[in-house]
Amino acid sequence: DSVMASTTLFYLMEKASYKFLGPLLRTSGQALYRSGYKVNGPTAHQDIRVPSLRYIPLSDEKVPNYKNPGWIATNSSVAGNVEIDEGAAIFHGVVIKGDNCKIKIGKRAMIQDLTRISKVAGKEKNIEIGDEVIIGCNCELDSCVIENHSYIGDGAYIAPGCLIESFSMVAAGTVLLPGTVVPSGQIWAGNPGKYLRDLTPQEKITLYENHQELEQLSKIYNEECERTFREWIDKRNELWYKGWSTSEMKFYDWYEAQGFPLTEEDMNEIDDRSDGGYGTSVFDHNDSKVDPLWAEEEYTNLPYEPDLSHYPEIFQKQAQNYEMFDKVKERFDKEHPESQGAPHPHTRHVPKEQAPWETKWPDHTVYRSPGDGGHQVYLHQFLYDVW
Repeated sequence: DSVMASTTLFYLMEKASYKFLGPLLRTSGQALYRSGYKVNGPTAHQDIRVPSLRYIPLSDEKVPNYKNPGWIATNSSVAGNVEIDEGAAIFHGVVIKGDNCKIKIGKRAMIQDLTRISKVAGKEKNIEIGDEVIIGCNCELDSCVIENHSYIGDGAYIAPGCLIESFSMVAAGTVLLPGTVVPSGQIWAGNPGKYLRDLTPQEKITLYENHQELEQLSKIYNEECERTFREWIDKRNELWYKGWSTSEMKFYDWYEAQGFPLTEEDMNEIDDRSDGGYGTSVFDHNDSKVDPLWAEEEYTNLPYEPDLSHYPEIFQKQAQNYEMFDKVKERFDKEHPESQGAPHPHTRHVPKEQAPWETKWPDHTVYRSPGDGGHQVYLHQFLYDVW
């Protein structure tokens, strides 16, 4: 009760703040600002509201074109004729200037921190970055083309006219000279950049995993940085509730989230469905005023079958598991335990040949006692042959 009362009081105070107190303080502050501006006279200055740097149109034609990007950092700058495709992420401090060329960034491309993309020199008109490309931190790209699934290491410089083919890698700190072509599947490094070796299949898998990690990180940034004030308040309340709530309260929250009945209305509904007259008859009631005809229509001998349609899927899944268990158990009960089983590890194997001495010594007559019906041999001849 105390928690509910405090929560209700909090929401009432919040509602009064943004409906009455907030507008009152804002109008009062604006009035004070205008009064102070008049008092300062010629020494006063007018405050200018700075728009967001994530969307800077330079003219009617040079306007950023966003096609549902994944995330664009609040302190990044995107100006001019820039096209950012679906799922692409622009991290902190990135500067993309499309004032004298067109810049196109493909799907799910990751442009990391402090990277600059613009046309400084060169005759090329466009800068193209393909799908699922990774651009490392503090890179500089100038009038180049980077094809799909490529990787540009931290601090690399891509000069005008360079072509980075798909599934290739430019190592960190590499400086590519103008007009350099990096073939597909190769690693280039150094200053100036030169061929180092080919990418291994394991390294390609590692680059793909690195791209997935960056994509997930961009989604986390987008979730945390693009929240409204109401969402921040709800998040703060959730963290505060987790801090002081007991284990019993957490269990009941999980119990309710799974769809189990907690309130008295839910329990009464279960009771009404479980013993609502099914399986009873007219003679089970002591009330003599009950009409037998009405009772026969009301009370039947139908078995109770619970209706799980409005319950969570966990109950239906549990019933399916029990049904599958019964089918498997019936199958194993019908089978013979030794029909398809492997032989026992301690089974004694009896050899077919019962006379091992004859098989071991096939060219010699082995001594046997006369009682066994064997042939008479000379012992010294047998020992001589063995020696």
